[in-house]
Amino acid sequence: MKDPPLRALYVSANNPAVTCPEVHKVIKGLGREDLFTVVHDPFLNDTARYADIVLPATTYLETEDLYRGYGSYWMQWGQRAVEPHGQARSNVAVAQALAQRMGLTDPVFRQTPQQLAGELLKGATGPAGNAIVRSSLLRSRSTSPIPVSARNSPRPRASSNSILRSSTSRACRHCRIGSKIRSKHSKPRNGRSGC
Repeated sequence: MKDPPLRALYVSANNPAVTCPEVHKVIKGLGREDLFTVVHDPFLNDTARYADIVLPATTYLETEDLYRGYGSYWMQWGQRAVEPHGQARSNVAVAQALAQRMGLTDPVFRQTPQQLAGELLKGATGPAGNAIVRSSLLRSRSTSPIPVSARNSPRPRASSNSILRSSTSRACRHCRIGSKIRSKHSKPRNGRSGC
């Protein structure tokens, strides 16, 4: 990375100071005096401690987005539960504001999160494509999960420390991430169902 040299870094929704391989090299790079670093995150994580500027990001409760369950082939539209706190902005809002200030006029920089999700799934086949064709995912603001067609793809392997290990695990629409829920077809344990 010396020709041309890396002089600026924008980190969003990531924490490379702890998640990248060879972390000691990453931390050494983040500590460079000639590197201008901006971190956009809801938390003051390890990487943000090396930033020249920290921008407050929204949490999953404050933004609308398309979520994919870990270790499964399901996607789900998540609606905003609360308004963003303080000056927090979503990744989409920051990217669109930067594009506007840079004079970029591509349509993607003016689309809503729902329109962006529609563009992402345009041309998809199977149930995901059908959901977009019907527009039920976005028009009705449904939170029902839709399967993503992956008939010819190998099944991803979950890591041994994965929270979500079974094919019936996916993000709960109430808890959103990190929750293990049973399929709606599975029998409830101890008379309880859900997350």
